[in-house]
Amino acid sequence: MLKPVLLICFGLVVGYFAGFGDAQDHSENLGARIIHRVGGDNRDRVSTDVDKQMEQVGKP
Repeated sequence: MLKPVLLICFGLVVGYFAGFGDAQDHSENLGARIIHRVGGDNRDRVSTDVDKQMEQVGKP
């Protein structure tokens, strides 16, 4: 029982320091950077602006 508890504590400590170092290096959080990297090239193809889509079709 002691070994899993120590592994969890060790993982938390390593994750905390890794996250702290990452926060010192970047102004945006990790989630925002991943979304920007993954969806950055395809954002102009995917649009949720219904008014703009209807204007392109020609309907008022």
